[in-house]
Amino acid sequence: MDSPDVFRAFAMDNSIISPQRTGQVLKKTRAKLMTGWINSPLADLRSPNEKYYRRALYCCHVLKQNEKSLSSTYCNSRTCLTCNGIRTAKYINDYLEQIKLLNNPQLVTLTAPTIFADVPEMLLAEIEKREKAWRAIYENARLCRSGKIVLRGIRALEVVARPDGHYHPHYHLIVEGEDVARWIVKQWLQRFPEANSKAQDIRPLIADKNGLAELFKYGTKFIDSRRERDGQGNWVKVPYQVEPERIDLIISALRGKRLINTFGGIKRVKDDDTNEMVEKVSYEDLEWAEERFWEWQTDDDWYATDTGERLSNYKPSESLKKVFSRE
Repeated sequence: MDSPDVFRAFAMDNSIISPQRTGQVLKKTRAKLMTGWINSPLADLRSPNEKYYRRALYCCHVLKQNEKSLSSTYCNSRTCLTCNGIRTAKYINDYLEQIKLLNNPQLVTLTAPTIFADVPEMLLAEIEKREKAWRAIYENARLCRSGKIVLRGIRALEVVARPDGHYHPHYHLIVEGEDVARWIVKQWLQRFPEANSKAQDIRPLIADKNGLAELFKYGTKFIDSRRERDGQGNWVKVPYQVEPERIDLIISALRGKRLINTFGGIKRVKDDDTNEMVEKVSYEDLEWAEERFWEWQTDDDWYATDTGERLSNYKPSESLKKVFSRE
């Protein structure tokens, strides 16, 4: 494989370095770059998930261009931002029409106090405790023990790292009807009496692509924020990369688990983070070419194998690079 310097020299000799693009190509490059920054330290842990992270590192390493479309093999890993974006878009497209059929859909967040875990099994036990509580709520509705309650919707699991070895597994749901949403929260608090009632959230759902983004976002956060004082003494939110050891523990607990579940007749869409997928996508901001191959160069960009041209010429901001700095 040619080195990045060879590609750059080839491009400069031919005077065809692209200006920075906008739109889809730029977003694709940013996602690929950030995926490398996330998965490289994860792979360095040499945990049982190492192959999983390395698969994400080499996701869409080579792109094949036909006319204005790019195709590649994608890893479908949960630590790959590129594949998470593809998966989220698929979920939205597949579920949107079903959600539009719901009467007065509500977005509900169900939380319980954070829990300490230093091994995946401890976190998994708490996740299963929440799953058991949900099954009991669903069964209660089915048997109509508290009046006629019909549950229809979608449930998504998210787990985020919190300070001092704590984790926060919680649910985001879309359900039909505000009364149903309030009944669910009441049932949840009965099973988790130590939970803060104000931390449970109910709000009307706007049934469009933006409205569904909250439900179908990633299963965990790779970037979080903390409050720090700036140079003037004011409290500000400062983004930071979640420690790889914390992410690895979450991924280990979630392996083999469905993050998206449906109930009440909503058609289930495949959720699989182990099988590779092949995608072909058209890009309006891509110059036409009958056939061309682009190869990724670490922490840089894709380069055309025939000319050395950079695909996007994306330049990450200093603030973004600072978030992922390992110094």
